[in-house]
Amino acid sequence: MLTLKELMDWGIDLKSVLFDINLTTNNLYILKHKNSISFKTQHSEVYLNLWYQQYFICIIQLAKLFSDSGQQKRSISKLCKKITMEDFDDELNQILLLNKTKLNDVLKSKEDLMSVVAEITLEMENKSVIIEKIKSLRDKVFAHTDPNIPEDDISVEDLICLKDFANKIYNDIFGKIFDENYHFQLTQKYDFRSIIEAFMKIE
Repeated sequence: MLTLKELMDWGIDLKSVLFDINLTTNNLYILKHKNSISFKTQHSEVYLNLWYQQYFICIIQLAKLFSDSGQQKRSISKLCKKITMEDFDDELNQILLLNKTKLNDVLKSKEDLMSVVAEITLEMENKSVIIEKIKSLRDKVFAHTDPNIPEDDISVEDLICLKDFANKIYNDIFGKIFDENYHFQLTQKYDFRSIIEAFMKIE
C-alpha cells in the first residue's frame, strides 16, 4: 500500500536529487558557454576538474532517477509502478478528495494520477536512448572512476533536456497532489558564475 508518508518521503528525496541535477546542468552550461572560453584558456586545469566533477555528479544523480535497477530505491519507474499497482492509504485518498474542492490544476483522484503516470512512462520511452546512455556511463565509466571522459559523450543540451523532464515529473506528481509548484531555477544562485567571475579577476 502506498501511504501518504511514503509519498512525502519520496518527494523529499527526489527534490534533493533534483537540486544536484539542476545545479550541475547549470554549471555545465556555464562552462560550455562562449563567455567561459577565456576562463578555460587561462585556467585549463581548474576548468577540466570542474567539468569532470559536475559531469560526474549529473550522470550519477540522473541515473538514480531513471535507472530501473534494484539498487535505485527512488527511481521514477519504481514510483510509477507503485502508483499504478498499489492501493492508497486513507490519508493519501483524503488529500485527493480535498483537492476536488480546489479550482487549481491539481490531481483529484487516483485515476488522474495514473493518467499522469501513463504520460510520464510514454515520455521515458521516447527518451530511452539518452536514458540508456546515462545508465551506461554510470555503470561502465564512472563506476570505475575513469578520469578520461570525453566532454561530448552526452551533450549538455541532452542533459538539460532530461533535467527539464525530471523537473516536470516532480511538479506533475508532487506539485499537483500537494498543490505546490517547485521552482528549481532557484539553484542558479549556487552555480559557478560568481566563481568564474572571481577567477577572472585574479592576476
